[in-house]
Amino acid sequence: MLYLLRTIYFPIAILLVAIITLPICIIRPINFKNTEVYLKIFRIFAVPLGLEIAVINQELLDYIKPAVVIGNHQHNFDMIIASAAFTKKIVSLGKRQIAYIPFFGTVFWLAGNILISRGKRDSSLKSMAKVEKYLTKKELGVVIFPEGHRNMSKELLDFKKGAFYTAINCQIPLVIFGVSHYARNMNLNKWKSGNLIIKIAGPIQTKGLTEKDIPNLMNQSRELIEKTILEANNEAGY
Repeated sequence: MLYLLRTIYFPIAILLVAIITLPICIIRPINFKNTEVYLKIFRIFAVPLGLEIAVINQELLDYIKPAVVIGNHQHNFDMIIASAAFTKKIVSLGKRQIAYIPFFGTVFWLAGNILISRGKRDSSLKSMAKVEKYLTKKELGVVIFPEGHRNMSKELLDFKKGAFYTAINCQIPLVIFGVSHYARNMNLNKWKSGNLIIKIAGPIQTKGLTEKDIPNLMNQSRELIEKTILEANNEAGY
């Protein structure tokens, strides 16, 4: 019963926080500070889900900007991860279609997050050029999941190159995060549903690197993400 209630509650919480945050976003449109407001409110709404959350090395995220922030993406509940760790001058990268989701899509856009068109190469390149300019001008971090979509397995999927192109073109560091495999271990039928550890690592510097260095950079990042996930799992007791 508790599992059912929580799975119903989660999308409702996302919607409610969007409605609460919308007036602020309208008054202060296209501003990354709105993302911080949304996530801090959502953190309160996430309490009934029963996950105990800890962030290790938060200072790396707070003070290394601009940066491309990369790590593993497991579950829809990863919104909780964002509300715990990605609140200080950090935005997310998402598909343009997100803007059409009622309330949440509008807030996502007005909160200064980045919407890009994917598909045609020319359109994608123009979108990423805007992203790069935005990051360096505002000195922001941008969260990009290099696997491309959710993955609950123990092994990381093959990485896509977008995050690494962005870091090298901007000559900004990659900040790594690894999230414990909470999605495989949580039990939503229990009042305390599980432990969620977010560990920050890096940075990996990209100054002086070119696009020829992307394969090595991807391998280096993958190894560090895998190591960080393992450490987070140990902290969580998995």
